[in-house]
Amino acid sequence: MAPVLELDRQTDSFVRQLEDQRKLEKTLLVERVRGTKEGLESVFSDIKSRVAVLEKLNGSASASCIAPIGWSKLIFTGADSVSAPNTIGFGDRDETLCKLDQIKYLEDTHYLRLAANPHYVEHVLPNKSLQARVGANPTLWDTLGYVHAGYTTQLQIPASMEPTTVSIMSRVNTLFNWVEANAVGDEWYAHVSAVVRLWVTYDGEFRQAPPAQFVNLLASPKQLRTHQDIASPAPSAALTMQVSASAGSGTTISVYESIELVATTPNGHAYLDGIFSWEPLAVQLREG
Repeated sequence: MAPVLELDRQTDSFVRQLEDQRKLEKTLLVERVRGTKEGLESVFSDIKSRVAVLEKLNGSASASCIAPIGWSKLIFTGADSVSAPNTIGFGDRDETLCKLDQIKYLEDTHYLRLAANPHYVEHVLPNKSLQARVGANPTLWDTLGYVHAGYTTQLQIPASMEPTTVSIMSRVNTLFNWVEANAVGDEWYAHVSAVVRLWVTYDGEFRQAPPAQFVNLLASPKQLRTHQDIASPAPSAALTMQVSASAGSGTTISVYESIELVATTPNGHAYLDGIFSWEPLAVQLREG
């Protein structure tokens, strides 16, 4: 079982910003139903807090987003590639020779409980996996259920006279046991979402890949939305990104892979449960 690891400063800021955003979204949904003056003032207060969090994050780290790379087109080529040695090629698999033996697969990882609030359940499982569950019900639990958990891998970049380009691929497989946004009553609303994320921190820098959203269901009054409304109960995704490490004595890149589950409702029922498993992190380095 992977041990729990403390967060670095950039990741801590990023995780807090995400959680504050979910709280704001919950407040907006609740006050949309209530429609009170006090509710609007509460929303404005939350927006000010949200802006303050973003300013703090942007002031402490570069929060730029790496453009997505279509993983079906991502071809790792080896050191003996004629056209582009020690690099990554892009093209159809039948057009570019895959040198899978040149990819490093990193299995030494640490479990992370990034953020959580009632109602949630989260368990670390063997083989870089976890089970997570969130629920929202104003009568039994709360209007927001939230959990953000995953794994981090430490990538050692050796000393080099030239900058090193680091190419990273994260693959995740999922199985949703229960998906429900229940708003069958008059003026009820409910929302559930599941997002997979990939980001890195190194030398005071923060970089993230565009996330993959598996679930995003909003139930309006007199609606019930379940697993039948998502593309697949067992979706998979591959997130990719490239970063550059400066020339010098080497550095350590912290790679984070996570799942973020949200369930929120002001007066209905929202529930989300699943198992999430990441494959060993695929990495390739290129000097120059």
